[in-house]
Amino acid sequence: MEQQPKPISERSRLRRFINRYEVDQAVFFAIISRAWSFLSGPVTILLISAYFTEELHDYYQVFWFLLGMQKFFELSMDVVIVNVASHEWVSLKFASDGSITGEDLARQRLSSLRQITRRWYRIASVIFLVVIAVVGVWFLGRGELAESEWLAAWLALVVLASFQLNLLPALGLLEGCGQIGFINRVRTVQAVIGSLVMWGSIVSGIGLWALVGVAVVRLSMDLWLVFGRYAGFFGSLNDPADVGKLTWRDEIWPLQWRLGIQSILIYFSLNMFSAVMFEYHPEGVAGRMGMTWTIMTTIQRSAFAWVETRRPMFGGLIAEKRFERLDEVWWRLTKITLCVLAAGCTVFVIGVVAINNLDFEFTRKLSNYMLGVGPTVAFCIATMVFQISKCQTLYVRAHKKDPFLVPFTIAHGTNILLIWQLGKHFGPMGAACGFLITVVVLFLPICWRIWSSSRENWHV
Repeated sequence: MEQQPKPISERSRLRRFINRYEVDQAVFFAIISRAWSFLSGPVTILLISAYFTEELHDYYQVFWFLLGMQKFFELSMDVVIVNVASHEWVSLKFASDGSITGEDLARQRLSSLRQITRRWYRIASVIFLVVIAVVGVWFLGRGELAESEWLAAWLALVVLASFQLNLLPALGLLEGCGQIGFINRVRTVQAVIGSLVMWGSIVSGIGLWALVGVAVVRLSMDLWLVFGRYAGFFGSLNDPADVGKLTWRDEIWPLQWRLGIQSILIYFSLNMFSAVMFEYHPEGVAGRMGMTWTIMTTIQRSAFAWVETRRPMFGGLIAEKRFERLDEVWWRLTKITLCVLAAGCTVFVIGVVAINNLDFEFTRKLSNYMLGVGPTVAFCIATMVFQISKCQTLYVRAHKKDPFLVPFTIAHGTNILLIWQLGKHFGPMGAACGFLITVVVLFLPICWRIWSSSRENWHV
């Protein structure tokens, strides 16, 4: 399963250049996947403009918003899994047959983690299925689109999402055990096939069922990962843990409940833009807001890949108490992610300026499905500042601790209030400015102070 990297002297010039900028397999495929999403976005916009009404486009964006509510039910268990697993994987590795070999205590603790999280997600997926289906029917039913155009597609999408939710603990375990590179490779294939299915479905005229097709692609490949590619890995974790049994109350819940509350706040705080536009502004505004925010978050997540994919590495360095190496790697990756994000935001703003000033049919259609230059610039600045906070938050949580609950509750609550009120009265520009104010005044100072104090107090 794990391949040893070639010595630097034997690598190609291109490979050495890529490695110099910390682009390993995990980062490479994360970037490719998100780059594909970024490049395929304009194609999707053009197809939506040609085959969807503005009202149908609004429903398309709200579908994604509602599905994001799964964060309410998993309570950030995925983050906990990666952090806990990375600390145990330091003493383990893959055998030639794909099973796990190494220190027996660590393997039993990993097995215990698998059993606990699998039970959690089974319950969460059932509750998600019932609650989100009902909430979606109520919320979407308030719009003007006929039920025949969205109801069946919505219910099918929720069912598929609930099955996929059941697989998340297994995928999180693989990421924590150093398989994030291969997982990201699969994600890239999913992104490409998903886009092709989306485009073909839109052109065929099946409307919102296009989203169902994408969900089928994602679920199918996740099933192959768990029951095919890594069957030997999970087979090694089926026996009950006797000696190294984890206690959910002492080792998982203290971190999970803090992250869970914050994940709910984050969901509303960073994903309510389209819902506010849908509720308070004319048709089409929610779709433009959703498309711009989707592209913006794609750029942000692509840049964040440099730090996010190293979460298991950070956990391993902390477990070995190699704190100087931890700081060295984290600082270098944070600088890279900020530079990449700045470059991406610059290109995005230039593109928005271009489509609003060039008089071609292609650019006119794109401009009708994107926000203007002002809100886009405000979102880019806010995202740049917020990226610093995200890097510091990931660093601190890699220690299996979370001191952010109270300050983040205040910060995200403030952000929700500002986006709601400013977005309601001033539209997309108001929502973007609300986000910018919060990240500059609250998030950056809070994260910087906690990150500094954590390094000082924990690295002894």
